[in-house]
Amino acid sequence: MPVGWAVVVVVQWVAIVALAAVVLGVLRRLAPQLERAEPVKVLNPGRQGAEVGVKLPAFAARDEDGRPAGDERLLGRPSVLLFLSAGCGPCLDLARDLEMISADQTARLAASLIVMTDADGLRALALRRWVRTLTISSAEGAQALGIRARPFAIAVVADGLVRGKRLVNTLAQVSDLAASAKSPALPMASFRQTSP
Repeated sequence: MPVGWAVVVVVQWVAIVALAAVVLGVLRRLAPQLERAEPVKVLNPGRQGAEVGVKLPAFAARDEDGRPAGDERLLGRPSVLLFLSAGCGPCLDLARDLEMISADQTARLAASLIVMTDADGLRALALRRWVRTLTISSAEGAQALGIRARPFAIAVVADGLVRGKRLVNTLAQVSDLAASAKSPALPMASFRQTSP
């Protein structure tokens, strides 16, 4: 191969490596913004789960000790039902985030957060004891509550009415829903699922 062609090939490889470095740098700068971005609405989350303003449908589940539990457990206090599953990367990230939150955040969330998962999810997520969980079979849960995508959260006020619902990627989004469930003075329309 002539020397001229060898130089051209080397210059092209240097250009490719430089371009790759620039692309990685841009992606590194965009990563925090992408993590805070709203989830992509592939499955139209506004159409899943109970309608805002209506009573949460009845469901059957089991508590942490294996005893039967259901929707009646939610009456009397505001709650956020956080639907997670074992095969969901963002669900595992949220479970890890729950492990790392401060005692102050723990106290605020512990009063209202209930994680809804199946038996496999309960083992895979390995949540701390302060996190209240209800185990629900995937088929029954999806059918009774209309949840198709996870992680998904539903805010329920003390009388069992749905205050808000959304796909969630961060604990901040879960906390926002928890705040909406505790704010009965605010109109329910304020917390409907919005398009990103």
